[in-house]
Amino acid sequence: MLGKKTFTISSVLLATAGFAAAQPDYFPLQPGNQWIYRSGGSTGTEIRTVEVVRTATIAAGEYSLVRGLWEGDLWLRMAPSGKLIALGEDQAERLYADFSAGDGSTYQEDIPPCVQTAHVVSHGAEYSGPIGEFSNALEIRYDPGNCADAGNQEDKYLPGIGLVSRRETTFGGPRQFDLIYARIGDVTVIPGPGTGFGLTIGQTTYPAPGSGDSRQMIARLTLRNGQEKPLSVTFPSGQRFDLQIWNDRGESVYTWSADKLFAQVMETIVIGPGEEKNWVVDVPLAALPEGRYAVKAWLTSSEPPVFSAGLSFEIRSAKPAQ
Repeated sequence: MLGKKTFTISSVLLATAGFAAAQPDYFPLQPGNQWIYRSGGSTGTEIRTVEVVRTATIAAGEYSLVRGLWEGDLWLRMAPSGKLIALGEDQAERLYADFSAGDGSTYQEDIPPCVQTAHVVSHGAEYSGPIGEFSNALEIRYDPGNCADAGNQEDKYLPGIGLVSRRETTFGGPRQFDLIYARIGDVTVIPGPGTGFGLTIGQTTYPAPGSGDSRQMIARLTLRNGQEKPLSVTFPSGQRFDLQIWNDRGESVYTWSADKLFAQVMETIVIGPGEEKNWVVDVPLAALPEGRYAVKAWLTSSEPPVFSAGLSFEIRSAKPAQ
């Protein structure tokens, strides 16, 4: 079984360049995908985590539940035409983004409360941020719409990665979010050089109850320091991490810390340049029935950045030999 891979975003874009030339995927919707953004400036620092939780067949097709978006949790699907469609609370389909629209064209973004006119500036725009410098970003700018003091100003996407930058208007002034971490499929993408957090679970399929095989997941959490100076991480108690599992209905079925007590002692760990710190946890699966699941692990540090990662896995019976 191949382990989880870690790359810089530049290497992922090079690996997918041939596919992107044919039909770029500017918003990968596979369950388990995750993006972490950081904003700064006069409005203060904020960390936002966006993740694809699960899929379901609804109305016109297969949708993915995406949590943590600025517009709220949404069911999204990518139409064959290249349009990203959202399912509203009224079950009506609404346009989130039109990735097929040509440079210089406009379309009506239709996500309440701030319905806006989108202008496609370029599919070869420049982008410079925590993840590096690129010249193949899709840049979309927005008119104020019906919310003068709120709404998007500009989005930038990279093919195969997703949204890498969002500039928005707020009551407190403009705010820009930039991507600092991404996990797409079985690839963890981190800035290079920089700091990354990864989760590995050894395998993506586990035996169903009664199979007689091992029903234990061995999860490994890894924090890497790719910077040229030491990385300090402070914990408010003896707990260093937590881990949670959800079923395909979005219900929490396991939390590692639920039956544990931790010393209330603050401690700071220091990871040197080029070094990494690992935590290993045994996760019992005996109580879980067949089905698809999502697992997420994170460090319980007291200050940003938030280190978290997640994966999807399945419990199923082995197929009979042919």
